[in-house]
Amino acid sequence: LEINVELWSEQEYKSILSLEEEGDDLFENGFFGKSSQIYTNAILQSEVLINEGSLLFNQYIEDGYKSLAEKNQLKAEDLFKKAIMIFPDSESALNGLSRAGVLEDVLKIKEEVELLMKINSFDDALLLLQKASNLDDKNEEIISLKLKLEKLTLERDLRLFIEKGYLSLEKKDFSSSRSAFKEAIKIDRYSTAAISGLRAVDEGEKKEILPEDKINDLEDKLKRTFAEM
Repeated sequence: LEINVELWSEQEYKSILSLEEEGDDLFENGFFGKSSQIYTNAILQSEVLINEGSLLFNQYIEDGYKSLAEKNQLKAEDLFKKAIMIFPDSESALNGLSRAGVLEDVLKIKEEVELLMKINSFDDALLLLQKASNLDDKNEEIISLKLKLEKLTLERDLRLFIEKGYLSLEKKDFSSSRSAFKEAIKIDRYSTAAISGLRAVDEGEKKEILPEDKINDLEDKLKRTFAEM
């Protein structure tokens, strides 16, 4: 990163330039020893200024992200702008400023999502939450809320598939029942209810097949009886 000394520390920067000009004059007039001392002094002051700038930059970044976590948008923006004055191309500072700029919108969406979750409208909540993620995919509250919402959605879907499986089983719609229980197992392969449901489907299908076997046996016996007559 290239430090922008001129922008954030104008007075010190002018002082260093003045020393360099003084050194140039001395050098041109043949005072090589004195010019060397002046140049050395200018270099030392530059190093000190750069170190101070780096320390200040790091502090601005740390305080900026802390303010962001505390939802203090204005303070965060101010700190990141100060950091950018020192290192204009800093990705950390630029990303921080970008995140601070959308913080209000992200928090508003978060509140709406939480309201939808209270009425179990998980699908709508997920769609809305994606908008917040698009604005700031590093926001820890949004990330945490998304994980929670995805878990709730899976738990709901698991419950619905199991309910559908048993309802279809009661209607002897074994194909639909088996399909529903398999979907449930995709969500939770250890689901006792889904595994038991599949076993019940197998047993139900066997019971449905058994009467046809008996009929076929009777037909075979009749054919043999008529053949012997």
